[in-house]
Amino acid sequence: MPARDKEASARFYQRILGFLYHGPLGHFAPVRIPSQALTLDFDNRESFEPQRYAFKVGETEVEEIFGRVKAEGLAYGSEPWTRDNLKLNHWNGGRGVYFRDPNGHLRGIADQGLHGRAVHRRLVCSERSAVFLTLPLAEEIGKTSMGAR
Repeated sequence: MPARDKEASARFYQRILGFLYHGPLGHFAPVRIPSQALTLDFDNRESFEPQRYAFKVGETEVEEIFGRVKAEGLAYGSEPWTRDNLKLNHWNGGRGVYFRDPNGHLRGIADQGLHGRAVHRRLVCSERSAVFLTLPLAEEIGKTSMGAR
């Protein structure tokens, strides 16, 4: 994942999303989603296009992560296109919120509403597309399909 400062980015994901970071590995600063083999490998880049990732989490995790987003003083919003209205969304009976990381990448968390109850895992390349992951992802990883939508 492109970053202006890969180690600062990894620490941000550790602090806000609770991902695991144990220091650089080669030229990457990898963070691992707890209980998963999935890592986000940060690498320094001078220029890049912001990416959008949304993470499906449990109700408790929404509350915990949202609390850390507010404590960090990050702007947040209810939708990708209204990411600074300081509101949560309530899609499909759940709750979710969007915010930017230090590199300008748009991040979302939700306990429902990410295309219903379906679990998606898809690589992204631009602000116009998104990857939907599940935290924790243990049982769903085998059910996940990759591909363009």
